[in-house]
Amino acid sequence: MKDHIARTTALDHRIRGVACEATDLVRIACARHSTSITASVALGRALIGGALLAALSKDDDERYGLRFDGGGPLGRIVVEADPNGAVRGKISNPEIEVPPKNGRVDVATGIGIDGFLTVIRDHGLKQPFTGTVALQTGAIAEDLAYYLSHSEQVPSAVGIGVTVNESGRIESAGGFLIQALPPPDESLAEQISKRLETLPPIASFLQNGQRPAQLLDQIFAGLEPELLEEREVFWRCLCARDKMAGALLALGRDELSDLILDEGRAEVVCDYCLRAQEFSRKELSEILARATGA
Repeated sequence: MKDHIARTTALDHRIRGVACEATDLVRIACARHSTSITASVALGRALIGGALLAALSKDDDERYGLRFDGGGPLGRIVVEADPNGAVRGKISNPEIEVPPKNGRVDVATGIGIDGFLTVIRDHGLKQPFTGTVALQTGAIAEDLAYYLSHSEQVPSAVGIGVTVNESGRIESAGGFLIQALPPPDESLAEQISKRLETLPPIASFLQNGQRPAQLLDQIFAGLEPELLEEREVFWRCLCARDKMAGALLALGRDELSDLILDEGRAEVVCDYCLRAQEFSRKELSEILARATGA
């Protein structure tokens, strides 16, 4: 596996960590959305954050949604991920470029902090769980850590790295998420925190050919780490034709009737993968019949 996520526990399940490499996933997403360098790094970080968060779930049917909406020029970033490794995402203004700050891609300014991070956990029940926190930095990793520590009350550390060369190609992308589980142990948390401060950049770690499990072993060295699982991470969009038909159904009877009379066809484009699907006059008439209950 190239793009994959590793799950590790240590000290008899008192701490846990997930780490992933997602270079190809981010490349696919950025290619689909024709992103600028700033948008590439922002979208890539959000995709990795979604993959890390979903990997914490014990329910394979659970889906996670992340929405970063900070009022910045990049607009809203939305990511969906599940524990099986499937991830997709979109960004409102993929063409926007923000000048570098201190020689680095300025994601924080691109996203902004005048808004919120919203996390949605869908268990397949009628009402999914939704948690919202004010954006703290707009840099994504720190905001996810803040959400987990304050909304879900689990002390967490998140690190995400996405590197892009001068031509805009994604060179590496990955991240980690570490959590201290109850009961709280301040000395252990401090020990892990100090180790994280000495870690090399995630990009250099991945570019040296090391794997996510090795990163977790380094973080948990001497703490009896146990690798639980390695699982593939990949781009997958859920824009099946029946779901696109459902989007047309949501237009209502009057608009569907006008569409049939005026155009005789319709093209629906998925916001996530930008794939277009065409519906004929006959198909639109069938959808209209469903809308009218005929």
